Amino acid sequence: MSTRRRFSTEFKAKVALEALRGDKTIQEIAARHKVHPNQVSVWKQRAAAGMTVVTCKRNLAVVVEIAVSHMSRSQLSR
Repeated sequence: MSTRRRFSTEFKAKVALEALRGDKTIQEIAARHKVHPNQVSVWKQRAAAGMTVVTCKRNLAVVVEIAVSHMSRSQLSR
């Protein structure tokens, strides 16, 4: 019997950010990273809960960044 796979917080954040961008489907992202689509969705939801949105001056752009350092490991490791 094989052991359970464990993913680093950085890997989860990278996959979640890719899912949040919305340019690929959850299925495509999951296949690319060899994880289950449900897992990608969960990581995406948890990352969105810890998301920080910053608006630049003059409303020229909206920068969205995932505050991985502010997310507790327990949020991403479930």
